[in-house]
Amino acid sequence: MTKKIEETPLAPAMKISDWIIVFILTCIPVLNLIMLIIWSLDKRGNPNRRSFAQAVLIFVAVMLVLSSFYFGQMTGWLFQIMALM
Repeated sequence: MTKKIEETPLAPAMKISDWIIVFILTCIPVLNLIMLIIWSLDKRGNPNRRSFAQAVLIFVAVMLVLSSFYFGQMTGWLFQIMALM
């Protein structure tokens, strides 16, 4: 009894020029979010780029939550200091 191993097709590796284009597009405000959402939802695109886009979006969401919390804390402390004056 031999098990049949299914071969999954490997995604083609992205060239350095492709990664440079990705990084340039992610440096442009507003366009970066649009492109990251498109790349993360694209089922037919390169899975490496899709995973990168998903990771960046998760990172941005976490940093947005943390920075909102930090900003709220700083604002609260500022109002407390102003109330003491």
